[in-house]
Amino acid sequence: MSTRRSYEMAEQRREPRFACSVPARVWVTQGLSVFGRAVDVSLHGMCILRSNLAPSDVISLGQEYRLDVTPALGAELHCVGVIRHLHDDAIGLETRGELPVKWLAASATRPSESGQT
Repeated sequence: MSTRRSYEMAEQRREPRFACSVPARVWVTQGLSVFGRAVDVSLHGMCILRSNLAPSDVISLGQEYRLDVTPALGAELHCVGVIRHLHDDAIGLETRGELPVKWLAASATRPSESGQT
């Protein structure tokens, strides 16, 4: 029996999820965001682990937010997502459009290009 990480949510997706590890930001307002790391991705969603330094009470289930994901130095993905799950520091989002799963998942196997972990 394998143990589950605390951020893993019960499987409810229509598509398979793939591990990734990329910086992500959920914009609440133009000047306020929640930041962390996207830790898995599927064709229409992702799970973001909120940073302990990010505010925890500013996003709401069912609300739509702008997302910025940075899979590589100088590359940024912008999309819109709806908060479907909130559990401790894990934020589950469903995106409006399809995500570049292979591009994002490839980041899980290569070291950070900025030299940071």
